[in-house]
Amino acid sequence: MACDIINLQAVQGDNWSWTATFVDENDDPIDLSVYDDIQMEIRKKPGTAVIADAFLTNNGFSVIGTDSNILSLDECYISTDVQGVYQFDVQFILAGNAETLIRGTVNILPEITQLTL
Repeated sequence: MACDIINLQAVQGDNWSWTATFVDENDDPIDLSVYDDIQMEIRKKPGTAVIADAFLTNNGFSVIGTDSNILSLDECYISTDVQGVYQFDVQFILAGNAETLIRGTVNILPEITQLTL
């Protein structure tokens, strides 16, 4: 499969979520349940500190849909300490081999309302 480039937005201090649907060139669903793990990291640039991450094995991601072809980032906390454009990729792990199927940027917007709980 080819690597898709997507550009997303998130807000500081929020629990961020999104979904992506996977189909092949014939629009047939791609079964994501075959993967051992799915991992994502967000960094300012390669080699810098990870500011957020998610894994299929720790409930950050889930595979949903009747055809198991929808990847859902259920919850990823975006710190209040970060702002600006960051890079991310999502790797799909099968039998110890990783394939990057999604990559792009996350524009982290400043939060306006700061809750005091």
